[in-house]
Amino acid sequence: MTERNTKQSLVVEFTYSELIDKIRTGTRKSNHMDESNTGDRRFTGTKDFDEAIHLAVNGWEEGRSKLAQSAEFASSLVQQIDQPTWEFAPSGAMPHIPAAAAGVPDNMMTLYENDTNRKMPIVTIYVDIGATWNTDSAAMIRRGGAIVALVDQIEASGKRVQVIAVSSTNVYGVKFDGVPTSVLTHKITIKESGEHLDIDRVAFATAHPAMLRRVWFRLLEIEADSVVSGYGSVQKLKDKDIEANAMYIPPMYGNEGYYDEAEAVQTVQSIWNEAALGETPEAA
Repeated sequence: MTERNTKQSLVVEFTYSELIDKIRTGTRKSNHMDESNTGDRRFTGTKDFDEAIHLAVNGWEEGRSKLAQSAEFASSLVQQIDQPTWEFAPSGAMPHIPAAAAGVPDNMMTLYENDTNRKMPIVTIYVDIGATWNTDSAAMIRRGGAIVALVDQIEASGKRVQVIAVSSTNVYGVKFDGVPTSVLTHKITIKESGEHLDIDRVAFATAHPAMLRRVWFRLLEIEADSVVSGYGSVQKLKDKDIEANAMYIPPMYGNEGYYDEAEAVQTVQSIWNEAALGETPEAA
């Protein structure tokens, strides 16, 4: 776990395993915050906090199935990410044995990477888990499916992808371990760049309402020295909190951008185009 505090902005970073350990073993402070326990199934998608822990650890079977189906559909719509290409010439980096054996003059190969591979050899995708009260779980699934499809396409192009779930909120000067804080941001690594994508983990972390409304609420209840007013409010990350070459998928404000699977793919694809190619959504 890493903590960085600059000018009253606190950023707390976890691996997924550190997150699970924190919410299972952490002790809530006497701050009169109990939303992680009191939300109902309609709001949180779970009966209680214990069910949320079970899903976070063991996987969300229903969500896994739905996300896999959505990702399969999305994969057929996601634009093919350019892959590195080999060019043949009389001289180059390495020989092409069949061509040389056949007496073909252009029997040497040189690898030429496309622009996005040169700019972003490792792609970091920040997925904001913030969602307003009127966001449907089905829309969350559609967004998650589009994200999984994009990750598959990017990695098929030869790049590696790191996926980080994020959530940020105003905490209005409340102290965290004695330090006055204005904005609190959590960054939770869901997939390291060298890992295979874990569909169970991605389904729960990016598409289940309990990730925000039980797990993230519990983090605040463990960390805040006193009550945080409106600690479920949604706020976008500041530009300064996102690396120049990273992709940021903003929080969900209702179902906008994700009303169906095709729209979800278009939304996520346009964000990728803007991050990787410098295109605006209108130009993508």
